[in-house]
Amino acid sequence: MKRVLHLLFISLFALTFTSCENKEKQADKLTEEFMRKNLNDPRSYQLVERGRVDSLFSEFRATNEAQYMLDKVKQITDSAARYSESVKTVPQAQKMLADGQRILEEYKKKQKKFKSQFLGYAFKVSFRAKNEHGALVRSYVVFRLNPEMDRLSIEDADMNIFSLFASDAINDNMNKY
Repeated sequence: MKRVLHLLFISLFALTFTSCENKEKQADKLTEEFMRKNLNDPRSYQLVERGRVDSLFSEFRATNEAQYMLDKVKQITDSAARYSESVKTVPQAQKMLADGQRILEEYKKKQKKFKSQFLGYAFKVSFRAKNEHGALVRSYVVFRLNPEMDRLSIEDADMNIFSLFASDAINDNMNKY
């Protein structure tokens, strides 16, 4: 029995490690293809570091409903600040702030109930490549890898990418989620 449990533990560990290794290899492969296809000077590409490939999940705060609620609270806060400047309108300001507080409480409830969904993976790549003027520049890109692990898009990057990539490459590959 002890031997069976030991073998089971080793098998699970190996399976987990292999799955992580496959994600890493796929991320490296797609990054290399992306850079070779989209850099102004693909031959100058030098990988400095690839960060950990991490799972990405949806969050309530990124939904349209959450943005609407937060915008509403900001409007209420701004209006209440204007109303509180005059003694006559302080009661109106207090009522507005109470409305804002109610919206925030509702936001917190919805945030707790929100069922996040798996969106894929994200990882950061630091690299060097020649820009449009031929100078070697260090830059980074945060890529998003879809759940099927067969397509990359740019999630975030520094400003150097505009001199390293053709503008069509940036427009076609920016995250459109």
